[in-house]
Amino acid sequence: MGAVSHSAVEYAHQAEEWSALDWWHLEARAVARHPDLTHALAFFAPPAAWTQLSRGVPKALGCLMVPAHIASLTLPVSAAVMMTAWLGETEATAPVAVAGAFAGFAAAWSLFGMSRDARSPDGRAVNGARLLALLHLLPSSIATVLALLAIGHGVAIGAVGIVGLLADVAYGIAALRFYVPTSDSAATEQLNLRRLNRAVEALDHHARLEILADLHHAIDVLEQRALIDADLARAARNQPVASLARTMAPRERVKP
Repeated sequence: MGAVSHSAVEYAHQAEEWSALDWWHLEARAVARHPDLTHALAFFAPPAAWTQLSRGVPKALGCLMVPAHIASLTLPVSAAVMMTAWLGETEATAPVAVAGAFAGFAAAWSLFGMSRDARSPDGRAVNGARLLALLHLLPSSIATVLALLAIGHGVAIGAVGIVGLLADVAYGIAALRFYVPTSDSAATEQLNLRRLNRAVEALDHHARLEILADLHHAIDVLEQRALIDADLARAARNQPVASLARTMAPRERVKP
C-alpha cells in the first residue's frame, strides 16, 4: 500500500492487488466513524485484520474510540516487544514507565469493555473475548517479569510503570474467568450477530447512506482498476451495511 488512506475510496485507489483480507480493511475505513459498529465487526474479523482497523481513522474527537479499541489489543504486545528489546541490549536502561503506560491504558480500556459486556442485554461473547484476554495476559506477563528484572538491577526508567503492567496481567486473568468458555458455537455466533445488528440499527439514515456510498464508490474504483471482476463487484454492491467483509471474506477464508 501507499500512503495511509482515510476512506474506503482512498484505500481502493491505493491498492496494488486485492485479497480476502482487503475486504476487511476496506469496510473498516467506511465504518471508522462509528466505534460501536467497528467494535461489533471485530468479533467476526480474522486476527490479521485487528491491528489494521484503525489505520487512516480521522483524528476528530468523536472517532477516538475506534483507535482506542485497536490500541487495547496491540499495546500489550508493544510493551512486551519494548521490554524484550531492552533485554537484548547491553548497558541499556529499561523503559518500564512507557511499557507500563501502554499496558495500563490497554487494561483500563478493556476493563471498560468488560463492564459494558456485563451490562449488555446481548450477553457475553465468550470465545473471541478469551483470545483477546490472552493477548493481554501473555505479553504483559512477559513484560512484567522483565520489568521486575530491570528494577532489581536498578536500570529501570520509571519503576512505577510496573503498576500498569500488573494491571494488564490482572485484567487478563479476570477476563479469562469472566468469559467462561462454551462449546455452543452457534450460541456465540448468535450473540455476536445480535451485537452487530444492534450497532447497525443505532445508525441513522444519513450514516447508513454515507457508509454505503463510500463502499460503492470504492467498489467502482476496484472494478475500474481491474482488481476485482464485474461479478465480484456486483456481489459486493448488494451487501447491506456491515455485511460486506463478512460475506466476501469470511474469517475462515482469510489467510493468516
